[in-house]
Amino acid sequence: MNYMIRPGIPEDALKVDPEMVIRDCAELFGSTEKEVLSTFRGRGMRGSLNTVEPRQLAMAVIKAKTIKEDDKGKGMPYKQIGSLFKGETGKGKDHSTVIHSINKVADALEVDEDYRDIVDPLLEKYGIKYIDIFKLANR
Repeated sequence: MNYMIRPGIPEDALKVDPEMVIRDCAELFGSTEKEVLSTFRGRGMRGSLNTVEPRQLAMAVIKAKTIKEDDKGKGMPYKQIGSLFKGETGKGKDHSTVIHSINKVADALEVDEDYRDIVDPLLEKYGIKYIDIFKLANR
């Protein structure tokens, strides 16, 4: 699959691998990559609490990280991020789902100390600060 930040900027120009972000987010929450990519919303097969939280976090991290790598500050388009999350239907997530996911991650970072404790190592790994997510959510 060829990922581009913008037309003309190929996948190998990316410093972040979206598939690695998805895998890292799945592991962080005790889910599988397959669960995160699926349309499933409930308890994961391995007893993970939720498949939505790692999916939402992955979307936010991919957007924030690609913005940092893009000299024009736009990052990977929402529609393209959504297309990475093709579940069993073969259809990716809508751009509005990606925007909603970023807002949910920003909400959790604002009010949930336990959530922050869980996601801090991952955000640090990718060089993302809370403010990067808050900016995406227009906060």
